[in-house]
This record gives sequence, C-alpha cells and structure tokens, in this order.
Amino acid sequence: MNEQQYDRWRDFALRMARTCWTNRSRPKRDWIVTAVEDFLDSVEDWELIESWECSADYPEGHQYRRATYDGPCWCTLNPPKKKSKKVCSACNGTGRRVAWASRSPLCDDMTCWADGYIDEQLQQLTTKREWQRYERLRDKDDWDKADALGEAIRDLYLSPVACCVRAGFDCAVKASMGVLGFTAGDLRRMYPDGVPDWVKRGDWESVGVKGVIPGVGFVPEPQGDCHPFDSIADEAKVWL
Repeated sequence: MNEQQYDRWRDFALRMARTCWTNRSRPKRDWIVTAVEDFLDSVEDWELIESWECSADYPEGHQYRRATYDGPCWCTLNPPKKKSKKVCSACNGTGRRVAWASRSPLCDDMTCWADGYIDEQLQQLTTKREWQRYERLRDKDDWDKADALGEAIRDLYLSPVACCVRAGFDCAVKASMGVLGFTAGDLRRMYPDGVPDWVKRGDWESVGVKGVIPGVGFVPEPQGDCHPFDSIADEAKVWL
C-alpha cells in the first residue's frame, strides 16, 4: 500500500463511519467514528499491507526482520529424478531456503485491536442486565454461555468498525468483496461532492442477500448484469 492508497483508505473509512450509522443506537455513531480512528491510528508498517489477508515480509534493516526458517530446500530433500537446467526459485540454487517474518495480516490486526479496545471496556458496553447475567454465568462456572454472551456483545460493536475499515481498504487498495449491507446511495451520501473515480471504477453489480451464515456473514445473490456506478439506483445494494 502506498501513501495515496493509505490516505484514501482512511478517508473512506471515516466517511462511512460518520455517514452510514446515523440511525444506529448501539453502538452510536460517535463511538464508531472514535473506534475507527483508534484502529487506523494503531496500524503500523501499513506500507507492507498487500491485501486484507496478506502482508509482505519485513524488509532488510527493519527491527522485526528475522528468519522464521533456515534450512535445506525442498529441492535437496526431494531431488528430481531427472536433472534439470532450471535453477530452483525457492533457494536460487543454493540448496538452503530462508523464510522471513512478515507483517501480520490486516484481518489479524482487527482481531488484536478488538481484544484490547472492546474487551477492555466490555462492562461499559453492556447493559446492566447483560452484565449481571454475564457475572452470574461466570460465578456458576458456565464459561461457554458467558463467553457466548461476551462474544455477542463484542461482535455487536466490532461489526460496524470492521465494515468501515474493510470496505475502505477494498476500495482504496485491493478488492476482496468482503462487505455487504450498503447501497449505492450510501456511497453518494459519503461523498456529497461526487463519488471519486477510485471508488466507482469498473462496472458494478447490484446484489441481494439470500441468507446469513452465523459467524461468517451474508450470502450474496447477484441480481443481473454489471453497470457503471453512475447508472445504479440509490437503493441498489452493492458488494464492497
């Protein structure tokens, strides 16, 4: 990710946080905006992020660069039966392969952030009744139900933050089609002076939702041919 992509990512995520959650009471919009800002501010070495689930190796000279494996290459452990003139791409013909530590994927960053930001204020985020039930379950050593309740509250607060962050990244850097539930009109409201070309590039296909898989998300259902973004109606649901 380069500097321009980072700026676009941040701009999109914060616009979505401020615009698309105005009618939500839990969490409230201001909480979502602050949480998105906190996550974005916590992202280090963002230039190494390549996609939602992949990051590059730490470069030479970086404080976190280290070898995670240094040993015989597969070409020496399992030599081909017939000799080849091609040089092994994994070891460059040296017979030893070195694997370097890579920056954590962005999806893992989101999980680690939630472990701190949301879990540390879990009591403040629950209602009085929820917290009393949570404590009763723990007092009875019913950890499965207590954890399930905690996870449900965590997901309630994490979901809008993750949507803003991932949708922004997908539009600004590399699409992974990971966010549903928004419309073309939402994007136009986010950008009242006009949706920028880097957001609406390519053809768009409106989608429906034919189901929900618990713990996974929406099951999309494509609804026809692709069209330029400007020709899609405000109410058309889009897959970001």
